[in-house]
Amino acid sequence: MSPAWVTLDDLPIYEEDLFLEAGIELVPLAKALVQCNHTRFTRFPHSKGIARIVNLLEWEAHAYHEFLDGDGIFADQVVHVAIHQAVDKMTGGRHPENMLLAEALASSSDVYLIGLLSRAGCETDFMAETLESLGSYFEMYGEGESQLAAFLERVLARPFETMVAVADYLYEFCMPLLYPDSVSEMAAQLRELESQPFYPLIHHYNTTNWVLTIRGTYPQWYPDSGGTAEVRKQLCGDEAHFLAAFRELVLDLRA
Repeated sequence: MSPAWVTLDDLPIYEEDLFLEAGIELVPLAKALVQCNHTRFTRFPHSKGIARIVNLLEWEAHAYHEFLDGDGIFADQVVHVAIHQAVDKMTGGRHPENMLLAEALASSSDVYLIGLLSRAGCETDFMAETLESLGSYFEMYGEGESQLAAFLERVLARPFETMVAVADYLYEFCMPLLYPDSVSEMAAQLRELESQPFYPLIHHYNTTNWVLTIRGTYPQWYPDSGGTAEVRKQLCGDEAHFLAAFRELVLDLRA
């Protein structure tokens, strides 16, 4: 028997108070969007990692149903879910590139949140765990502490712009993997991208999981990009327009 689902109103949002204390406007907007979309959450109370597997296997466009380990949800997870839903609403979510843009932006929102939390002097479990993971992947796939330090300096100086740059890189890296013409051509494209400073993030974010999910959902390539470029422009131009897009979506859903 499947566990019963609940709504966001039924869940404790861990560290929400710290994110609000840091003045991160995206958090209440993300929360409102997830609530307005009547998102369902199924909890696995004593699980460690099962929800992540189920989310990958049971993902369905427009379903707005998430699976959680434990009894609640972290504030950064609410933001991640909301960005997926925002891109889905803005694009219609009917094209593989729509889904790839959503995942790239949702994942790179960690960068934005870390930058804003650091500026505010807030310490959270989310930050500690993310920085620990980043340290491991920059050590394995980059130049270690020096490259990570340069990346974090950039994050602190320009959180939103760095988020967008990371999202663009993740998107560009995954594109050749979606529907490659040949392994040799795909490998050549990836080798060029491997030399760029964000490369360790490809592994930090487990991007191969994205690609496998997208390829399973959209088994053939579509010639039309489904408005992906236009939505990317709306969301990624600057921070003010990014936040305004969320406000507009919430207002439309509440109307």
